[in-house]
Amino acid sequence: MSHSAIKLSTRKKILFSSLLLCGLALTTEVALRVLGIGRPANFEDPFVGFDAKSPVFVSAEDSDGMRLETAAGKQVWFNYQTFARKKAGNTKRVFCLGGSTTFGRPFDDHTAFSGWLREILPLVDSSTQWEVINAGGVSYASYRVANVMEELCEYEPDLFVILTGHNEFLERRTYAGLLEKGLSGDQVVARTRRILKASRLFNLIEGFVRPEANFQVHSREKLPEEVDEILNHSAGPKDYQRDDQWHANVLVHLRSNLERMVAMGKTADAKVLFISPTSNLRDCLPFKSVSDIGALSLDVGGEESAESREPSEEDFATERNRPLGLVLQEKLEKDGAEETLKWVTANLANDPRNADLLFFQGRCLFRLKQHSEARRAFLEALDEDVCPLRATTEIRQMISSVAAKHQMPCVDFDDVLGRESMQENGHQCFGADYFLDHVHPSIETHRLIALSVIRELQGIGWLAESDLDENQIGAVTQEISSRVDPQRQAVAFRNLAKVLHWAGKFEEAIPKAVDATRLLPDDLESWFVMADCLRQLGRDDEAYLVYQQLFQKGDYGRAYLPFGELLMDLQRYDRAVEFLLMATIAPSESHRIRALYDLGFTHLQLGQYDLALESLLECERLAGGESATVALIGEALFSLGRFSEAESRFSELLDLNGDPVYAYLRLAEVCLAQQRELDAEKFLVRCLEIDPHESRATALLEHLRSGVDPPSPGSTGNEANVRSDSSLE
Repeated sequence: MSHSAIKLSTRKKILFSSLLLCGLALTTEVALRVLGIGRPANFEDPFVGFDAKSPVFVSAEDSDGMRLETAAGKQVWFNYQTFARKKAGNTKRVFCLGGSTTFGRPFDDHTAFSGWLREILPLVDSSTQWEVINAGGVSYASYRVANVMEELCEYEPDLFVILTGHNEFLERRTYAGLLEKGLSGDQVVARTRRILKASRLFNLIEGFVRPEANFQVHSREKLPEEVDEILNHSAGPKDYQRDDQWHANVLVHLRSNLERMVAMGKTADAKVLFISPTSNLRDCLPFKSVSDIGALSLDVGGEESAESREPSEEDFATERNRPLGLVLQEKLEKDGAEETLKWVTANLANDPRNADLLFFQGRCLFRLKQHSEARRAFLEALDEDVCPLRATTEIRQMISSVAAKHQMPCVDFDDVLGRESMQENGHQCFGADYFLDHVHPSIETHRLIALSVIRELQGIGWLAESDLDENQIGAVTQEISSRVDPQRQAVAFRNLAKVLHWAGKFEEAIPKAVDATRLLPDDLESWFVMADCLRQLGRDDEAYLVYQQLFQKGDYGRAYLPFGELLMDLQRYDRAVEFLLMATIAPSESHRIRALYDLGFTHLQLGQYDLALESLLECERLAGGESATVALIGEALFSLGRFSEAESRFSELLDLNGDPVYAYLRLAEVCLAQQRELDAEKFLVRCLEIDPHESRATALLEHLRSGVDPPSPGSTGNEANVRSDSSLE
């Protein structure tokens, strides 16, 4: 029988060739992994890039390149850390990544969960040399955390502990067209390439084909190298607007970054452990809520109940100038939890996404000990916050789901803290008992994070099982507590108070300022923040006492103007002059202008018309023709008997679009002072055409037309209104 070659069909040839190529590729992939060749050089973010990219860690100057340390320019955002470039034998290197919680704010690495891990890990496994490095960056969101992680993959990591999620909405990103019609072509390419980069063979081939390439999708937005928060461009959270589409885009970006971090960990042969964060629910009002107090059926009128009296337009006008949270807190204290809950629930039917209403629904339910319902309301308030500076429910769930998808260990800290709080307090509505502000844990809560990480690592077998007894934990607690410098702690509390004050959360800022003054009694800035918070809350008598304390302890220039204005409102004009006069030499021109205006007003109240005119003319010279300033100059001239000049000023007020009712009334009184009754009558008629209910104009006109001598001209009593309407304030 002939042994001629067996002919294979084209189909079989293709099949066998494909199998051969796959086998060769698989063998090559295994070999490259064994040899450590073909690791990806970088993991690009498909959505954003950075203007520049400098390393967090650089060679220490005195180490001949053998040690790394935090770069000097990065120490604004990162703790100073140092470690050997080459990991010593029998060492496990742990990098802690994330934002300001990982950093340890308001304190630092010593009291952060990384500091606790550094002390506890040797107690769990004393046979291993442990290196715990805190690489948490203040205000860093997941895309910046991933950027840092890419660098750290070069430093022989064994474990990445990543706590992220609170800062995802902090910086502006446009995501142009991201979700309009699905992923753009560029983004599909980027995602496909990121999947392929798990292959060492792909990375090796790409390195030869495009050795200098720096792949970027065309639609990537460029961000500054360091954090540029939305909040830096505003006087508080006011620049945030509700934007559901943008929020959805942020979540897509977050998932992408979490996937990148998983891939980087696998490539570096390091374990990745995620921490899904939680935050202050009970004692943190939403940073911004979209609401219209005038549209709410709120009893704001004082003693009478809502049933017996309808709020007037004046009531609502007053309330619109106050934060809804403050109004609701006053209602809660006045009407009680049950009545306020009924009102809040009724208004939520028409405005279900109002974060303030949801929060106070939670606060009422909590006072009524309906803890499960309260927690639900608090979480809804957090999720509907227009300025979400805390990880939302969707963010927490996404972190857990990505970890589960890749079978990565994950500490659900909301669940951990929930069990702890149930045991200690009987509820899961976390507040100031666990958090120092909206997200930053207390030192004790950082300890719980560290212990939860250790238990999770033991659960997956990465860390040996070893029970820690109370004496060991107590010794570590004492050691870490001993590192807390009271002065640095006071500064940390002061900084917290300043941030909360800036965000308009005055009630939450006051206890932090009190903590700062308790530790550092002569810290004038803390006293100032406390006083201003009390002032903003309308607690003027308390603010006065705090300002008194401040100036007894020292001289604080920033407080001259606000204390002077408080004294004005308390009608202590003689003392107000003293502080306003000192405020007129402030470096800031805007402060000088405001101080000069207030000083002129105060001199008017004291009958010191020459001094008032002097201050107001200087104010006008610096600020230009402001209607409020012109009005007060007219008052001073009138009181000095300089009627022609006063008339000119009140006429000028009309040209500046000042209050015409006030201007015509004062013009009439100037004419009466000069016995020009016909001109006075003309101005009074114009005044009453605009406001038929102006009582003084009505009385003057009646006197003129009856032939009876009119009441003597003088102050209209409107100077206070002129002050409150001033744009200079």
